[in-house]
Amino acid sequence: MTELKDIPTEQREKMIDSIDNSEKQKIKIGEKLIFILDKCDDYLDAKYIGQFFRGFLESQITYEEFLQGARIIQNIYNGDLEYFLGRDLSKIEIEASTEEAPDDDTFPLINSGICGFGYNPTRVEDQRDYEISDKSIVKGGEVVIWITSIGKKLKDILKIE
Repeated sequence: MTELKDIPTEQREKMIDSIDNSEKQKIKIGEKLIFILDKCDDYLDAKYIGQFFRGFLESQITYEEFLQGARIIQNIYNGDLEYFLGRDLSKIEIEASTEEAPDDDTFPLINSGICGFGYNPTRVEDQRDYEISDKSIVKGGEVVIWITSIGKKLKDILKIE
């Protein structure tokens, strides 16, 4: 795991200066971090919050992205988060028929904000040779699950070691 001391001096000083030069920023970030850590249920939440905060300090994410990711870490069941962190993204992002696609009960990452969920648009097209088959062809309507931008950042920063 990269530690703050391992960040190049110039980058570390720039980040620290941006916080040090603003009394308002110091109070805002310090208070918010205390509030976030106070809401953690266990040491794993605090560990992940700390790793994600390091991502903010290393300028990998914005302050707003840190807050959004911290909220997800606080609200998601640790087993579901570790499931996500340990999986290849191609196994999570899917396009499938509605019968094959997982629902909210079997795929809780959708509710957490890590994944998005939707349907491809349905189109009806006329069949050219409708005397042999159906007059119309229905295309689309598949379920699509994708990793949100904050989900990708969580995955990048919270590597399972």
